[in-house]
Amino acid sequence: MAAEQIQLRASDADRDQVADLLTAAFSEGRLTHEEFDLRVNSAMQARHFDELVELTRDLVPLDDLRPRQLPEGPPLPTDEPELLTAFLSGAKRDGDWRPRARTRVRAFWGGVELDLTEAVWPGNRIELDIQLCMAGVEIKVGSDVRVTDRMTAIMGGNDIKRVAGAGAARELVLTGTVMMGGVEVRGPKQKKHKTK
Repeated sequence: MAAEQIQLRASDADRDQVADLLTAAFSEGRLTHEEFDLRVNSAMQARHFDELVELTRDLVPLDDLRPRQLPEGPPLPTDEPELLTAFLSGAKRDGDWRPRARTRVRAFWGGVELDLTEAVWPGNRIELDIQLCMAGVEIKVGSDVRVTDRMTAIMGGNDIKRVAGAGAARELVLTGTVMMGGVEVRGPKQKKHKTK
């Protein structure tokens, strides 16, 4: 009796890699809206790596899609990127949460809300790598945060208001791609002075 073949479990990093590949294929016109939607949903629900390979077999050479190996030894340090996903759903972070220095945001037909006003920053700089398709991200920042926008927009865009200038103590860096969606960043509202 032949030994049963063990299937390798898919990790969050593997699913994230496939989501990036599918997003690129969709933006290049190699997948229709329907194909993209079906494959992304399947990728997020995949339990084994072979399932992810099937979703990308006609898009990339097999050698380009390999399991991401986690290093042996102690747990990953907190400077490893965090992954926030919203697929036909939403994700929210607020209060005194602890964002990482680098965070990946993936949203497809969903929304993400990030409130950094009371968050415990890991330093003076946070980088958000955002990939959106028909989705949106809303970000609130404090009065001491400047925003550097390095994103690419395809039938979408970013709206950044009431943020600090170049000399601010903290920096929020936005990278990634927006397709048919948007990123909104808001600083605190200015108090209106009453006149007598």
